Amino acid sequence: MRAPSAVVIATMSILYEHAAAYNSLFIGHSFFRPIAEKMPALASAAGLNHSQAIVFSGGASGAPLALWNSDSMRDEIQSILDWGNITLFGMTFDRTAEGCELWVNYSLSKNPNLDTFMIGLPWLDYPTEYDTDSYTSVVRNAAQTNWTDFLEELRGKYPNVTIIDTPTGCRLSSSVSCRAQAAFPT
Repeated sequence: MRAPSAVVIATMSILYEHAAAYNSLFIGHSFFRPIAEKMPALASAAGLNHSQAIVFSGGASGAPLALWNSDSMRDEIQSILDWGNITLFGMTFDRTAEGCELWVNYSLSKNPNLDTFMIGLPWLDYPTEYDTDSYTSVVRNAAQTNWTDFLEELRGKYPNVTIIDTPTGCRLSSSVSCRAQAAFPT
């Protein structure tokens, strides 16, 4: 079994500070799925009472706006949110805040105890098509501009909730860079 990623461990430590139990919903695509799938084991190890539902769709169809625009996917996600007991809602990054805002607004209207959102910044498609320096440059540039602006916009619109950012793409970039410098075990 591989050790949990630093991003997931950091996320769990943030969650542990906020509550002793979470009823979660995670939506997105395959880049976000590994984080969601690790949450039950990590929550248990951290002493958290954790339950979750996962709704994913492959590739671009798993972006928040695409999930909202798909009648069947939106119905599936809304049926979970309509239970009214979600306390942590995680989703993947979208190119615009529109999809995330639609989900945040809907989920807040149905879940009175929902106060924590988690948004994951995925790694780039087809990372093998980049050399280490190019990949690192593209990921860091995106994280310093689009990602930061995106988070500031959401946090500005929703000041009464916690928005946890999980920049998985940046962690992958750091790992690739360390491995290329022979500073990271294979």
